Amino acid sequence: MSNDEALRRSTHGGTVLLFDVPPGTEFGIDCTIFTVGDKFRGVKMIPPGLHLVLLGAAGHDVTRVAEFVRVGVSDVVVRKWDPATETFASGSGYDEAQTERLEMGARQHDFDAFTGPYPAESLEIWNRLTSHVSETVLNQCGVPLGSRVAPGDPDQPLEAHARGPESAEAARRRAIENAGAKPENSQDIPVPPNFGDAASRAPEGVPPEVITKLGADPSARLARAVDDKHGGDWSSFLGAQQLAFVLFLVLGSEPALMFWKTSSSLICDAAFSATSKHRLALYEAFATSFAAQLDRANETLFQDEDLGDDSSNIESSFLRKALVNLTGGLKRATEEMMDPGNSNETPSEDTRRLVQEVSRKRVLLEQWVTAKFGVDLVAEYVGVKSGEEMDAKDSSFPFPEDDDDAPVVVELPEGTFMRMNDVTLEDGEEIWEGDTQSPDTNQARMGWMVQ
Repeated sequence: MSNDEALRRSTHGGTVLLFDVPPGTEFGIDCTIFTVGDKFRGVKMIPPGLHLVLLGAAGHDVTRVAEFVRVGVSDVVVRKWDPATETFASGSGYDEAQTERLEMGARQHDFDAFTGPYPAESLEIWNRLTSHVSETVLNQCGVPLGSRVAPGDPDQPLEAHARGPESAEAARRRAIENAGAKPENSQDIPVPPNFGDAASRAPEGVPPEVITKLGADPSARLARAVDDKHGGDWSSFLGAQQLAFVLFLVLGSEPALMFWKTSSSLICDAAFSATSKHRLALYEAFATSFAAQLDRANETLFQDEDLGDDSSNIESSFLRKALVNLTGGLKRATEEMMDPGNSNETPSEDTRRLVQEVSRKRVLLEQWVTAKFGVDLVAEYVGVKSGEEMDAKDSSFPFPEDDDDAPVVVELPEGTFMRMNDVTLEDGEEIWEGDTQSPDTNQARMGWMVQ
C-alpha cells in the first residue's frame, strides 16, 4: 500500500498487542489465522468495530481460545501469553501502569516493526458474516465482550446441547471451584457459548400440546425463536445464527455447530411463512448471510466430518433439504403475497420492494447453488412437492419406510385379536393379551369389531 494509505489506516485503525507468544502458535483475527514468528507482537490498522482474536496450538482447534473485542479509532488492546494456561493471561497480563505505557507506545508507532497490518481483504468477508452480531447478541449467548471463549467439550457435544448447556456464568463458577481461582478473575476462564433452546423442537418446561405444535409446524418454532426468545427482534436471532457459524468456523465449537444447523434448518423450513413485511425483512437479510456462510465454508464445511453426514456431497447433507425448503418456500410465499385474490389489502410500496428484493435474492441463490454445487433447487423443490402430493393421495400410512419414529404395524395370526374388555389383572399379568379364539367361541368382542 502507499505511504498515505498506510498512514490513514494506521491513525484511523486500532491495534491489538500480544506479547510473549511462542513461535509456531496460531493467532487469528476475525476469519484469518496466522502462524506467528519470533518478532510477532500483534496486529495494527484494525478497522473500528467488533472483532474476534484467538490463540491456539498450531493444527489443534480444541486448544484455541478466543475473545471478542470492540476496537475504536486509535484504540489499543493489550494481551499477554500465559505459559501456565497456554493462552491469554488474566486481563491484559500487566498492571494498569504498564498497560498504559504499552498503549502509548503503540500510538507512537513504537511497535510498527513487530505488528502486521490487518488483512484488508478480510474485512468485507467478516462484515458479511457478522452483520447482525452485536454486544447484545454476545451477552445473550454467554460470551460478552472481554470474556474468553472455549470450543466446548468435544467428547459430549450433542448430549450437552440436547439437555441445554449450562450458562456461561455457571461454567465459570464450576471452573473457579475446580481451579481454585479467585472470583474476580472469573471473566478470564474460558467457557463455551450457550445458545439456549430458541430453535428447539422440544424445549424443557413447555406443555405437551405446545411441543406437538412446535414439532409439526416450523413457522410456530420460528415465531417462538424470534418473538419469545429474542423479544420480536429477528435481527438478534439472525445474529445468534451468525455467531454460531463464526465460532464453529474458527474454533471448531460443537455447541456452535449444533445451533447453526438447527437454526439454519428452522429458518429455511419456515420460509413458506414469509408472508408479512416483518418476516420478509428477516429472509432478505438471511439470504445474503446464508450465501456468505456457504461461500466461506465451501472448502471446509462440505468436507467436514463434524457435520454428522456425508458432507462431501451436498446431495446427502442437511444443507440440500434446507436450501430446497428455503428457495421453494420463498417462491411460494412471495407469489401468495402478490396474488390479489389472497388479500383484501393492496401491499404497500415498502412491502412490494421487499417482495421484489427477496425474489431477486432467491433467484441469485438458486443460480449460485447450481453453479457451485450442481444442484437444481427449483427441480428439487418441484420433485419434493410432487412426491408429497402422491404420498398424500396414494398412502393411508403417511410415514416413510425408513422413519424410526413411525408406528410399528404388527399383523396377528388369523383368528387372533387383542383383548380390550375389562379384566381383573393378577400380579405380573400383562394389560394387553393376544387371544386365539375358534369361530364358535362365545367370548364377546368390542362393539367396533367386525362380526
